[in-house]
Amino acid sequence: MSFTARLLARNTGLNLVAQTVPLLVAVAAVPPVISDLGAERFGLLGVAWVFLSYFTYLDLGLSRAVTRFAAEALGRDRAGEVPEIVRSAAAVQLGIGAAGAVAIVLTSSELASLLFKGDANSAREAAATFRVLAAGIPIVLLSATFRGVLEAAQRFDLLTAITVPASSFNYALPFLGARLGWGVPAIVGGLVAGRVAVLIAYMIFALKIAPGTLGFRTPATNRVRTLLSFGAWSSVSNVLSPVFDGLDRVLLGALHGMGAVGAYTVPQEIVLRTRILPNSLAATLFPAFSSWSAAEQRPRLGSYYSRSWRLLLCVMAPLAVTAIAASPDLFRWWLGDSYAADSVAAFQLLAAGMVFNALAYVPFAYLHGVNRPDLPAKFHLLELAAFAGLALWLMPRWGAVGAAAAWSARAAIDAALLFAAAARQGAAAGPFGTQARWRRRMSIAYAVFLFVAVPAVASMPAAAYRLGGGALLGSLTAAGLWSLAFDAGERKKLIELVLRRT
Repeated sequence: MSFTARLLARNTGLNLVAQTVPLLVAVAAVPPVISDLGAERFGLLGVAWVFLSYFTYLDLGLSRAVTRFAAEALGRDRAGEVPEIVRSAAAVQLGIGAAGAVAIVLTSSELASLLFKGDANSAREAAATFRVLAAGIPIVLLSATFRGVLEAAQRFDLLTAITVPASSFNYALPFLGARLGWGVPAIVGGLVAGRVAVLIAYMIFALKIAPGTLGFRTPATNRVRTLLSFGAWSSVSNVLSPVFDGLDRVLLGALHGMGAVGAYTVPQEIVLRTRILPNSLAATLFPAFSSWSAAEQRPRLGSYYSRSWRLLLCVMAPLAVTAIAASPDLFRWWLGDSYAADSVAAFQLLAAGMVFNALAYVPFAYLHGVNRPDLPAKFHLLELAAFAGLALWLMPRWGAVGAAAAWSARAAIDAALLFAAAARQGAAAGPFGTQARWRRRMSIAYAVFLFVAVPAVASMPAAAYRLGGGALLGSLTAAGLWSLAFDAGERKKLIELVLRRT
């Protein structure tokens, strides 16, 4: 299977579209849904959305394992192995899904009572909603398995064609149902039916890539063991990632009050939304890295690894520099003086951590691609303890600023560990390696300059100076990184890639 730079760039763009369009639909649909359903019933719908989204965490990382080993098989020109991989994963997914569905049905009344104490009507509606949701568990898990086949084959065009309408339907149907007077169970039933349609679409396209996938054969024990081993380590990172993004708010509320959480939530949400680019790139790189690793194309693997994180650096660092310098005025205009006073410093620290967090996506995808998911998982387990310790030390003293410092420090440590592990697994160093010492020296000097210049611009007395200076520093950062991170030949290829018509 051939993965070209143009294909990877196109697939990254498709992933961006697949994540952006549903967000726009949600922005338009959610306010009228809240108005039509009311706060409590919308809260129940929100719980249903969370359940549907987080059902994928029940798959023990098997969907990612399918992507990895199917891409490996395709990279070795052994497409005949893909059906066995999918059947083995699907059998386990069906077992997990059935067990999860039974558990939700048996506990639906208790869950409903916890949510709506003293409100019998709302509790009955919630219980009915949970029972409908239970049917969605095996459907969501099987969908993730067949989606993995399309990811392994780099068919992100098909994935986008399915994901955009399916994810938009997730918000459009509640809008329509609320307008028609449907109850929450009926709306959720429609959402589950939509997931059935998505599963069928994934299966149809997966069968074209791997005919024979739906054959009735006993799953291979060795194959199941291999998938579960990879998936178990992968699921550790999948479970801990949202913990890192939510634990700080919980601890901040407990240690410094909900006012501090309010000052911290908005800047953190802004920063977390910037992950759409590195996440889209990593989703494209992971199957490519898996294929190249299997096909013994290590030079190509190292080249794309190096160029990918450098390209992310050229995008994310200028964005962070501009945001840090301009944030005092932007937050003041947007949120008002009293709110901005507590949020600006937190945002500035989070924006710095955002760069490290974005870069970490590339070595994370690399380590999974070369079949070492255990390394990121072990790092994340260690980081959880370090993060909790930092938070407990910093938050009581500095509130939201302390939370931002803990989050950014954890992101920097995570990036350093992942890059070091990728280097030990043979990842190319790129232009900052031993043969380009002048680049490292210039990069250090540039970093020192920005470390001094950014705070100086942010503290200028006039808003026009701060905004203009921030834009200038962002432009200088982009130009400097473009020159330092890529040599002349690489810059020419990247420009041609952008200008060339697909």
